[in-house]
Amino acid sequence: MIAEHIGARSDKGPFRSTNQDAYWVSDVSDPIDLGELYIVTDGVGGQEYGAAAAQLAAQVISADFYRRRQAGEAVADALSQAIYQANEAIYEQAQERGGIKMGCTVVAAVQHKGTLYVAHVGDARVYLLHKNKLRQLTRDDSWVQKQIDAGIITPEEAENHEMRNVVTQALGNKLDITVHQSQHPNFRKGDRLLLCTDGLHGVLSDAEMIKLLKNNAPQTAADALVQAAIDAGTQDNVTAVAVQMGRSNGAGGATAVPGSRRSVPLWAIVTLITLALLALAWGIYALWPASGAPNDAAPGLNKGNALPTLAPTALLPAANQPTTILPTDTAVLPVVPPAEPAATETPLLPTLTPLPTDTATPLPRTAVVQSELGVNLRPAAGIDNEPLGLLFDGTIVELLPGREEDENQRVWQQVRVPDSGQEGWIAAIYLKYNE
Repeated sequence: MIAEHIGARSDKGPFRSTNQDAYWVSDVSDPIDLGELYIVTDGVGGQEYGAAAAQLAAQVISADFYRRRQAGEAVADALSQAIYQANEAIYEQAQERGGIKMGCTVVAAVQHKGTLYVAHVGDARVYLLHKNKLRQLTRDDSWVQKQIDAGIITPEEAENHEMRNVVTQALGNKLDITVHQSQHPNFRKGDRLLLCTDGLHGVLSDAEMIKLLKNNAPQTAADALVQAAIDAGTQDNVTAVAVQMGRSNGAGGATAVPGSRRSVPLWAIVTLITLALLALAWGIYALWPASGAPNDAAPGLNKGNALPTLAPTALLPAANQPTTILPTDTAVLPVVPPAEPAATETPLLPTLTPLPTDTATPLPRTAVVQSELGVNLRPAAGIDNEPLGLLFDGTIVELLPGREEDENQRVWQQVRVPDSGQEGWIAAIYLKYNE
């Protein structure tokens, strides 16, 4: 479920037959204590498979960003490397299909501990609204921007220039790209953030965007911005993500999300103390002489008798065990169940499940191929070998022990196709592991 401080909408627009835009925003199930992430992508106009490229970029960036954050990478590094990973994934898809044109622009932002991190490739934009002033936080990778920088045309001339939609950089067209990054630590609680494609910022003025962002709740604002662009006659797909700043857990806000460590709950401590006191009281009562009787009147209680044995109690689990929270729709290795504990009286606390480790956790037995365009089965890890065949979206495969990383740090999984018995390798980012 998307938190109420985030709003998002995407539309194909009044003239396009399909929508090549895509977006991804963190929801309440994601580990936003590691950073609350927002992504907008735009399939490059005129290129084949633009919609697939936009969707693939959003999926890879979101999954790879949180994987890197959980591994301890800094926010800025995790964000830029996730975008590079998405570029390689799209480029690989294009090469596997004979070098087709397949690409998209992207803009992504992360809100974390009072700092806003921004990264982009292409002409999708991020704006920050503060005290009725709209500030553009990105600089377009576009032909007209280069002309503006060279002093050949003015920004006003660029707004209506016939080449205004030509981008100079996009994901998936080549492996060598530049990811532009910036950090903004001085936003204020209540400021508004807007991520959008050129189908919106290309037709609405700053004054119109300010009015709709300022006077509406985030979801209402996103809906109103997209509709305003449609009403203004946008020729493109249009997407908007609106965020009320300072409200995520990553920025010290009010959204309650489990953190990276877990302590023993208060009720368990109270229960332990209470049971311990009851056990002590029972022991004292059992040893105490009967009321009004001399000591030698209580049979069996003399210097030679052993004290009664108290009922055994369960040990507390170790406090502060680290907990890993993974983003939604990400391939997740299952948790190995703990061994059965020895028979004891009712335990004071449930035993916490041990964390998965790289060496002890086996892979699940099967997985599902997830790629609208299908994925090539390779005879060995890496793309530099002839494919054995194409596995379509939804194909179920059996997982074999092989798992390798190529020189580009891409992880490959060895699999078997149950129907044919054919074995080979698939890039792990295209597999969704079954429980």
